[in-house]
Amino acid sequence: MVKKIISSALALCMVFGAAAVLPENVFTADTAVVASAASAKSGTCGEHVKWALDSKGTLTISGTGDTEDTTTEGSSPFDKQNVPGIKKIVVKEGVTSLGRYLIRNTDATSITLPKSLKVIEDGALQMNEKLKSVTIPDGVTSTGAYTFYGCKSLKTVKLPKSVTHVGTNAFYGTKWLANLQKKDPLVVVNGILIDGRTAKGKVTIPSTVKTIGDTAFWYNEDITSVKIPNSVKTIGEEAFSGCTKLKTIKIGKKVNEIGINAFSGTKWIENSLNKNNILVVNDILLSSNRETLKGKVTLPSGIKVINSFALSNCSEITSVTIPDGVEEIGEQAFMMCGKLKKITVPKSVKKIGKLSFHGTKWLENKRKKDPLVIVNNILVDALTAKGKVVIPKGVTKIAAGAFGWNNWGGNDKVTSITIPSTITVLEEDAISACRFLKTIKIKSGVKELEELAINCCPALTNVNIPKSVTKMGKYAVGYTFYGVGSGIWSKESPLILSCAKGSAGVKYAKASNIDYAVTGKAVKVSVKDKAYTGKALKPKVTVKIGSKTLKKGTDYTVSYKNNKKIGKAIANIKLKGSYKGKLTAYFNIVPKMGSLTSPSAGKIKVTSPKISGYNGFIVIYSTSKKFTDKTTDSEIIKGTSGTVKGLKSGKTYYVKIRVIDYDFEMGGWPYPESEDSAVKKIKVK
Repeated sequence: MVKKIISSALALCMVFGAAAVLPENVFTADTAVVASAASAKSGTCGEHVKWALDSKGTLTISGTGDTEDTTTEGSSPFDKQNVPGIKKIVVKEGVTSLGRYLIRNTDATSITLPKSLKVIEDGALQMNEKLKSVTIPDGVTSTGAYTFYGCKSLKTVKLPKSVTHVGTNAFYGTKWLANLQKKDPLVVVNGILIDGRTAKGKVTIPSTVKTIGDTAFWYNEDITSVKIPNSVKTIGEEAFSGCTKLKTIKIGKKVNEIGINAFSGTKWIENSLNKNNILVVNDILLSSNRETLKGKVTLPSGIKVINSFALSNCSEITSVTIPDGVEEIGEQAFMMCGKLKKITVPKSVKKIGKLSFHGTKWLENKRKKDPLVIVNNILVDALTAKGKVVIPKGVTKIAAGAFGWNNWGGNDKVTSITIPSTITVLEEDAISACRFLKTIKIKSGVKELEELAINCCPALTNVNIPKSVTKMGKYAVGYTFYGVGSGIWSKESPLILSCAKGSAGVKYAKASNIDYAVTGKAVKVSVKDKAYTGKALKPKVTVKIGSKTLKKGTDYTVSYKNNKKIGKAIANIKLKGSYKGKLTAYFNIVPKMGSLTSPSAGKIKVTSPKISGYNGFIVIYSTSKKFTDKTTDSEIIKGTSGTVKGLKSGKTYYVKIRVIDYDFEMGGWPYPESEDSAVKKIKVK
């Protein structure tokens, strides 16, 4: 997943602009883990996984299921800056994955991994500079990008035959890789050529290779020719990218998949496109000459795949005829072809990638006719749809990015989406970056939600999971990504999964710590903010399933957390009796404004309660009860009482306060502050 985000980042920034700012209620799960790690010798690192560090420096990770992901920059819970003294790592049986950047930058010299382990995510064990050996257990199928990157003492690696994917730079900077490079500059593991960066001159790939891995020859400026045998079926992303002296490439006839930018920056691709406007390898349309390709274009017959970015930014083409027999159009294939008005898509096309037609006149005109742009029963674009969107029955797929993509932008007008039964699999990024989307109704017939099928929708309150859904991938719904390669789960979002009995929803919700109820109806939880009193507050919680309001004590119980001090408090709800599930309601504990008077012309006097940890308050005042920008102003007050001057006599003002802990000598921002108090109004003398 991460490599896809990185490879598409630049193009998408051009389309959507800068990354969207996350809402205030976004909470980073990894921040909480780091905080506990820095102050304790035990904690949790997954919904059902815990860790403990003993006096001898042994870190033990135990439990069942997946561990959680963390971000790339220093937030690993076991980074030696957070938990110093780790000398040995033992992962117990029952743990099934090591999350992204989980055990990064420790002083451990050894690690023991369990037979239950299936996946090692991106960067999971990177920068452990004293780690000497690792045995990856049989059953592990994938090692992510940068998994052991920077483990400079790692000399022994035992990889089982079950590993079929090795991510970008997984072993870069290790002694193990360096020693293998000395024996043979073409490092092959389980039929995967994982590294060829030290190769020189004419290179012949051995017939034992089935896959040339991502970035395998990346920026090798010493190779001049490459012969790829018929045994190779896949060439990974950026496999030969930046090989500037690479002039000759012979590609075997069995290659049927070529990753993004596999040959970018090579003399071979440059020379090929100087001879022909379009480059085809086997049955793959790989690239095009963006400077010379113009006007009406008919793509050559015999191709089956139009590769990602193959004709993107061809600014002078006006029409494209895609021949019958093409089965797949890759992501951003025609993106930003600004003059492209006509595209003939044959019925043979069964797959259309992310944002394939974005930025074309063709798509612009299609949107005017119908905001749901459907091609061969594939919903390829819904970025201009508004309000309640019902995807027509008969649509079989939602193309990735149809509603938007991650934090680079999306549909801000859609509020609900209904997914028909004819869509059996909700694929990755099917619904993404819809900031104000509140509900998704999935009809019975949908069988699977892939990894990140629904993401970056921070206002999402309810998604129903019908009984027909039997499989849900990691991060299938309820996750937001902030920045390239760093997953952040908005745990304080209002999302509730309404899970039919027997669906995959309950298991997924429990594993992901997402609120859920076993029901086929929409679930709503509400609680009002409370004014600070200095005592524990327990406001009334309302739980509704469908049109029925549940009864506290009979249908559910409530416990409260962080419900005394100014800030965000939590009401944990456990369903009981005829209902099953767990829900969470959040409420703010806000300051209560004291007196509000108008002592003289053009003035108001405001008082605030004295609250430990705060030394002043902000007075926010407006002539509009909506507090519009033009009518609203504010003033910082030191202590618990202050006067605001220069107001209009005879005018009614709406006033609220926010307590702060402010440096009144140095000034500046940021500073701790509360949410707003209740509003009072006053007519100024």
